[in-house]
Order: sequence, then structure tokens, then C-alpha cells
Amino acid sequence: MPFMLVVTAVSLVLMFFVGRTPKDMVGMLSRNFTSDKSMQLTDYSEYKNKKYSLEYFYGDSEECVKYAEFGYNSKGDNTTYELTLLEPRDGFDPGYYAIEWFHSEEYVTYSTLSGDEETELNHVEDVPITYNMIKSYSWESQMENYGADFEPFKGYKVIGLVSVFSWDSTDRMNIVWGLGGNPKQLYSYLNTSKDEYKKVVFK
Repeated sequence: MPFMLVVTAVSLVLMFFVGRTPKDMVGMLSRNFTSDKSMQLTDYSEYKNKKYSLEYFYGDSEECVKYAEFGYNSKGDNTTYELTLLEPRDGFDPGYYAIEWFHSEEYVTYSTLSGDEETELNHVEDVPITYNMIKSYSWESQMENYGADFEPFKGYKVIGLVSVFSWDSTDRMNIVWGLGGNPKQLYSYLNTSKDEYKKVVFK
């Protein structure tokens, strides 16, 4: 195994223990390796798993805060979406949101984090903004929002197992990495800040 590949692999494993960041990792890869033109970002952006869970964070070099959890399940007859907002986001209160099916009809439900109030139940056509907000937390929606479907990208394979992609969108640098065919984490860094980022993690 080439020496530089061994060094890179070890660096990837140790980077979080020595203060390295995903942005540092991509910089190291781009300096030492040529992007693999056979890799396709759609392998990760068009994730086909029928069931998965995500955690959402924002942070910088000093602090990382979880603000949402999301669940997707299309294994049954009808697809369900579950979203927990841990703090106010984009005009929506903290609480449990879901898109569910009852008696062959699709509904949006909401309940507070404390569960003190009765759960709200609305037909999807009555609350389209809430419906779209919940679905926007899906993996495919996030990747689309950050331009993964149309922006040029660079891809790197490390020891044939770890895949790393990076691409720029309007005001961000975006990084997604995974193992084999499974994405693991998405980082999106603001170009106007050295350290500020948003992170999406598969649970």
C-alpha cells in the first residue's frame, strides 16, 4: 500500500482527536490525490434506503448544538415522516411533527415537546407549508438544497472503503462522506465564516 495512502487513512481516523475538521480533511485529500472521475455523487444524494434516521446540528470550532431529529420510513404501505424540532426553526415552534396516514388519508400532526396539549391533526392540503417543511428535512431534500444534484464535485476514495465528496454551492462549501454505498455525514460550511457549519448525521 502506498505510503501516502497509509498516512491519509491514519489522518482521517485521528483528525477529530487532534482538532482536525472535515474541511481540513478535504484540503488534505485535494492536495495529495486526484479526484476519482468514476465516482458519482448521486450514489449518495439519491439514497434509496426505505428507512433511516437523521440528526441535525449547527456549530463552529467551539460548540455543536443538536436542533432536530428526522425519521423516514417507506417500508409499509404508506410513507411516513417524523420530525422533532428541539428549538424554534424558520418560524416553526419546537415540537413533534409528522406526516402520517389514518384511514387511507394523509395527515400532518403536531404536538409540543412537553406533550401537555392535545395533538393537532390536519389534512395535508390544509397545512401545505408545514407539510413541505417536514419533508425538507429528508436526506434527498437536504442534498438537493445544497446543490448536490447539479453542482460540479470532486470525489475521493480512501482505502477502497471511505468515499468523500466535496462541492461548492452559492455561499457554502459542502462535504459528504460515507462507507461503501452508505452516506454517514453531511457538512456544509458558510463561505463567510471560517468555522461555522451545519451538520447532518445518520443515526
